[in-house]
Amino acid sequence: MPASPVCVPVFVSGGSLASCFNDIWQLDIDRGTWTKVTVQGPSPTPRAGHSGALVGDQWYILGGGNNVKGCTDMLVADLSELSSSGTVFWGKVCSVPPGSPLSSEGISLLHAQDLNLLVAFGGYNGKYHNAVSVYKLPTFAQQTQQQVQPAAPPQQLEQQQPKSRAQLQQQQSQQQQQLQQSPSGQRSQDGQHPGRQQRPEANGNYQQDGAASLDGGSPVSSAAAAKGREQNLLRELALAREQLKRDLVAAKQQLELVSGAADAAKEEAAVQVNMLQQQLAATQARLGEVEKAAEDARHALSAEQAKALRLEAQLAELTDRLSSVRDLERELAKYRKMEAEGAAAKKGSGGLWG
Repeated sequence: MPASPVCVPVFVSGGSLASCFNDIWQLDIDRGTWTKVTVQGPSPTPRAGHSGALVGDQWYILGGGNNVKGCTDMLVADLSELSSSGTVFWGKVCSVPPGSPLSSEGISLLHAQDLNLLVAFGGYNGKYHNAVSVYKLPTFAQQTQQQVQPAAPPQQLEQQQPKSRAQLQQQQSQQQQQLQQSPSGQRSQDGQHPGRQQRPEANGNYQQDGAASLDGGSPVSSAAAAKGREQNLLRELALAREQLKRDLVAAKQQLELVSGAADAAKEEAAVQVNMLQQQLAATQARLGEVEKAAEDARHALSAEQAKALRLEAQLAELTDRLSSVRDLERELAKYRKMEAEGAAAKKGSGGLWG
């Protein structure tokens, strides 16, 4: 039979330039595989650099940040149902002052079991801290379960309460029908006249009515009926008050869930905005470098163009010189030809006189 998975709750958090997360994973040591855990309750804001301490099946989370600011809440995750249902229930223990060492990244958290304390030390939120803080743990066997477990939906409370009132009214109606159906001359099994039999009180108890009849004409019967109606009204008011209390608690818990989700969305939006600002700054820096490189390229191109113009001028000048040299060569060839012709003429005219 394979061993049950060992729960290793871990926040998967990025670095100072990455996204933060708020999910929980468990590790199956036999298979070496990670599985994402289903969570209920108000989800904590994404964070990194936090610290945790396990107290029984309750996992406390303190400190950390989200690239924008430090987290100002102390959380607890109820792991008692993880092995059976695979679900972890989140709850908020308390708030910590903003900017305090308890809302720092890199804080250390330790459970002092003999003293029933949580001890926190150090942290960094713009400066390093060396403060030591302690938190007195409550009797967690009863209190944490109530804090972490989700409240029953208001629909269930509304279904339960009318059912109890309907049962009470049905019981009273049956008792009154039994009294009205008794014959006027018939005696009950205990020998009493029906006019003297026990009358149901509003609280479900019975009272011996020795003088009042069931026709409602007696002042005593009218007073008793008025008293019964008053007690029924008070009971209904008490039940309505309890129902309102339950509805108020459920609405408050629902509001906390919505508020937690809104805070988480706000924190995530702030993280995304911060990341976009960092990406924009990096893009602007790269754009500046590209513009500088383009400007340098433009200057280099201008220099090359000027150099090309100078070379073209020099080429034109050399072309002109070459043309002059060619003209001189032609003149020289012409002179050399004339000189050769003159020498030939002198040689041909020489001879003796007769």
